Amino acid sequence: MSLGAGSMNLFLPAIERLSRLPGKVLVAMSAAGNALLLITGWMAGQRHGGVGGWLPFGVGVVLTAVLIFFAVRRQRLESRLDAYSAQAIERYNRIMNPPQNAGEISAGGGEGVVIDEQGVVIPGPNSEAMRHEAELLKSRERQRAAELEATNRKNTFMSRLEAAQRAAIASAGGIENVPHLKDDLRWTIVSAGITLVSIPVIGFLIIVALLLWL
Repeated sequence: MSLGAGSMNLFLPAIERLSRLPGKVLVAMSAAGNALLLITGWMAGQRHGGVGGWLPFGVGVVLTAVLIFFAVRRQRLESRLDAYSAQAIERYNRIMNPPQNAGEISAGGGEGVVIDEQGVVIPGPNSEAMRHEAELLKSRERQRAAELEATNRKNTFMSRLEAAQRAAIASAGGIENVPHLKDDLRWTIVSAGITLVSIPVIGFLIIVALLLWL
């Protein structure tokens, strides 16, 4: 079964949580654990020496790098989602509260709607109707482009999410209209998963480091 243009909605709840309080809590917990692991791992390495003695510290360095990557991606996702939400609210307010004279269409009859090949309206007496027709045309083109991207599944990891992200960008008319989709969300989710799974591992390695140190 192919993905539809709205398939990004399947992943939006998880992505939204990563950018809000659950993501912040995950970063804070992992940062505290990594800091403690680096300290105890360093002391264990100094005390015990050898590969085994430095193993907790080495793992702590790797997990800290993953955490930093995820924290940067999460912060960027949060700020871009906020900007996108503000733009959506502004567009909604413009539609629901148009200017006093907006929407008044000239009463001249027999005038056809003229749109060039790029979907640009040629000014005329019925300009408001023309703009409306142009928007409908562009919307249909974006929908077709999104469906094409959704069915183009690449041979890559998490191909379903990758195709859904491309389809969502095409449906919006370009990355400038959905800035929160600029980063590859696959790596954001993978780094979040590693950060989450690493918390019990960090706890275990802290205990090992303390035994080697003390």
